[in-house]
Amino acid sequence: MNPNCCKGCKKPAGRISLSSCKRFFGRAVEKAPFGVAAVKDGIVLYSNLACAEILGYDARREVIGTNIIDHVAPEKRSEVVSFIKDIRENGLSVPRDGFFETIVEEKSGSKIQLRIRLTREETRCCELVTLCYVTNVTEQKRKEEGYYNLAIRDHLTGLFNRLYMEETLHREISRALRQGSGMGVVMLDLDHFKMFNDTYGHTAGDELLRAFAQLLNNNVREEDVVCRYGGEEFLIIMPGASHEVVKSRAELIRQETAELKIYFQKNMLSSTTVSVGIAFFPDHGGKEEKIIAVADQALYRAKAEGRDRVVVAE
Repeated sequence: MNPNCCKGCKKPAGRISLSSCKRFFGRAVEKAPFGVAAVKDGIVLYSNLACAEILGYDARREVIGTNIIDHVAPEKRSEVVSFIKDIRENGLSVPRDGFFETIVEEKSGSKIQLRIRLTREETRCCELVTLCYVTNVTEQKRKEEGYYNLAIRDHLTGLFNRLYMEETLHREISRALRQGSGMGVVMLDLDHFKMFNDTYGHTAGDELLRAFAQLLNNNVREEDVVCRYGGEEFLIIMPGASHEVVKSRAELIRQETAELKIYFQKNMLSSTTVSVGIAFFPDHGGKEEKIIAVADQALYRAKAEGRDRVVVAE
């Protein structure tokens, strides 16, 4: 007999049969519309049919006996391994009603996102197992991502909007302070945009804004953040960029804007130019409002000095 078992179980300690798991979980769990799995030391001891189906299997026997790490997407495995290690060493490290989310691969290889709620339970054999209550939240996450993108993107150009710009600038300044690094802020304004709108109409003006937004995206680094500041004004946040890199990118954008060709209703419209102001963190201030104000002043100087030029704040 297992001396730790209050029910007189004759099972040796550390061994749980599938039949005992079935009896423990009962029919309600067997027929539950959400996935339920019992895991011990990373091995799946029990899976109801719903859990198997979530993972893309026709029968739960294909899941039982597998290592849960084998189901986790490669990019998430180290995170889950660390989580399991923490459970083994310190017990369940989330609240009893808490959950975590991760990405797994279905049998077909497709990736889905799961929300997994964990509890620790004692079976009839007095063995402690981790119960995983599994829900597929892939579609929910896609919808949430879509709503989030609507909230942070400019609907016309697809660039990040001013709200996201403010949040990002605050975050990047905090990071730069921690790392002791710098950052460039580039403010751009399309020259004579009102005249362009008056000449060709607002629909053509929208086409120009979209084309310019694409030009900006094509001429920044992967880590840079391009935003529509408002109207025909744009702003680029360049984390960790040197003065030389920021100035050279701004000059390249200025040159390519002068060569930008806009086609509207099968006609090529007149070219445009852009004025650019540059400020640097921490050279020109330690707060986002100050950096933007200094970049805006440099932009104003570029306009005053004849437009179609790049001016670095003094």
